[in-house]
Amino acid sequence: MALAGALVACSNDPLAEQYRAGDNKGFIAADGLRVVEIPVAERGEPVTFS
Repeated sequence: MALAGALVACSNDPLAEQYRAGDNKGFIAADGLRVVEIPVAERGEPVTFS
């Protein structure tokens, strides 16, 4: 079981790779078929949680 968890952690995940790259590409959203990047100028106010 531990081996299965280790293999999942090593799988290729483009979003995780982009996060690890740290190049600040912005917010990423996907519908399973395409990826849309929302430019900073078109984003609303950030969501805050209390």
